[in-house]
Amino acid sequence: MFDWKTIYTIPVKDNSDFNFILQYPYSRNNSVNEYMLLRSINRIENSYVVTECKTDFEGFFIVDKENIYGTIYNVDLTDTTQNINSSIIELLNTSYPTVFTNSDCNYVTGTTSGCFMKMNDNEQIDALGGVKYRSKVIHWLCNNRPKILKLQDGRIYMIQVTGNPTDTNEGHEDLRKITFEWTEIGDVENEQDLFTNGFSDVDIKYW
Repeated sequence: MFDWKTIYTIPVKDNSDFNFILQYPYSRNNSVNEYMLLRSINRIENSYVVTECKTDFEGFFIVDKENIYGTIYNVDLTDTTQNINSSIIELLNTSYPTVFTNSDCNYVTGTTSGCFMKMNDNEQIDALGGVKYRSKVIHWLCNNRPKILKLQDGRIYMIQVTGNPTDTNEGHEDLRKITFEWTEIGDVENEQDLFTNGFSDVDIKYW
């Protein structure tokens, strides 16, 4: 059974409103998804068309509503930590401590890195373009806005960059690696989290 969720709504006022192109960059890798174009009048659903799409890429991508950046070069495996809130109390006259928790927090933190390069039309490294491109990527990572990180192995996280991104040399002046630390802040599969964090315009009446 499919878990359908509304990802776009398009009000139709005249025939020109039927001419549109949409993309949904929040699907995890190695997944097959069905997309339905559904017509409704006064919230009553009628005709629809369904198509299937498979997500398949290498490396990693980090996206928001307006931007997509990714790389396949010198990508690490993105080690992560599962974080819970707990305290260990050692009591008198007992061999084992007591563990207390006063929070439901259960989230992931991690570090991701890869070499971001700019290629020209001849598939050669564009040195000057690469400098500007990496600067653009780092400034975007530091804009304090939520992002979605998609990894090649199928992991996907709604994140906020929480460390200071670094730009380090990888043995060649045109081969530089950007590394950034991040913290999970929501669930990519949750419509409310997508709306609250600016990834979707679909509000509560469609959840």
